[in-house]
Amino acid sequence: KPILGQGKTWEGFALGVIVGALVGALQMFAYPFLPWDLSPVKLDIVQMTPLIGALLGAGAMFGDMVGSFIKRRIGIPRGRPAPLLDQLDFIFGMFLFLSFVHPLKWEWVVILVIITPVIHLTANFIAYLLKLKDVPY
Repeated sequence: KPILGQGKTWEGFALGVIVGALVGALQMFAYPFLPWDLSPVKLDIVQMTPLIGALLGAGAMFGDMVGSFIKRRIGIPRGRPAPLLDQLDFIFGMFLFLSFVHPLKWEWVVILVIITPVIHLTANFIAYLLKLKDVPY
């Protein structure tokens, strides 16, 4: 039995970390120019840096690998859906890695656990309608 899905590679993991670091750098430089005072609620967010971005990228890739491992262990083939596991594995990996350098807030966890599956499924369905994906999940 394979340990992970055949689509998992070290290159993909490294790319996730690199892209995370680049996005972190972009957010760090953009942060002072964003209109934070327009928000109707106080935004208590982590100040982004390339290191935080790399950790989030590594955490997301790690969470995805754990999700793939679980799917293989319970006999779900590659490309087949595993409701909620497919939508949340990377989030929990990100939280795990972020917790090493920043205290987590329960509000972040609740909000992301609620909205991530909705966004994930909606984006996949739109991609399916646009013929960018073969399956709607």
